[in-house]
Amino acid sequence: DCVAGTTKMFELPKEYHKVTMIEHPKYPAFAKLGLRWCVVPTVTSFTLKLGGLEYPCCPFNGWFMECEITRDLLEPGRMDKMESIAGSIGVDPTDEEDFWRERVQLETNKAVMYSFRKDGHSIVDHVTAQGQFLAHDMREKREGRECPAQWSWVVPSAGGSTMPIWHHEMRDFYIEPQYDYQAEVYEVRKQCQVAEEEVLTTEDHGGFFENIL
Repeated sequence: DCVAGTTKMFELPKEYHKVTMIEHPKYPAFAKLGLRWCVVPTVTSFTLKLGGLEYPCCPFNGWFMECEITRDLLEPGRMDKMESIAGSIGVDPTDEEDFWRERVQLETNKAVMYSFRKDGHSIVDHVTAQGQFLAHDMREKREGRECPAQWSWVVPSAGGSTMPIWHHEMRDFYIEPQYDYQAEVYEVRKQCQVAEEEVLTTEDHGGFFENIL
């Protein structure tokens, strides 16, 4: 039971934690890296603004595009597996003239797509995704509506200027209904129990503001 005005979090049972082990159809050594990824991207800590109301606890989910998982696997500050994957596919990470980073990115994209489809999980490739967005955007324009979009989010990290969407002009602006970023609800409620004078007079806030934002 939950008392009015309080927030309660429920853990998702482990049997519903679906993951895919990442392997490559041509490079067996790729699987030995033990890389895996969750199959459903679920987003929380957003406020849904709809019909003049705000819903602060309205999680949503979609499906992955392969190159966003690849970015998470390869980039520094994330899993940083660029050189490890290079070794598994026989690419020399010291040979800059071989465009080794691009080769690793391409083969990782292939591995992600192959693994998800092998396990029967939904995923979309970046070529299909950019075509879907362009079709949606042009359909809206034919109806006299402009489609808001942020170029850096819509244009896939793979393909570059070989993708038609690279050259597609777009403008980012605010409309509703809309999902908006919000402070972490649980941290806000927890920190609200701290006396105001304690927050203002303590040099070490113990991550007070960082936890909320």
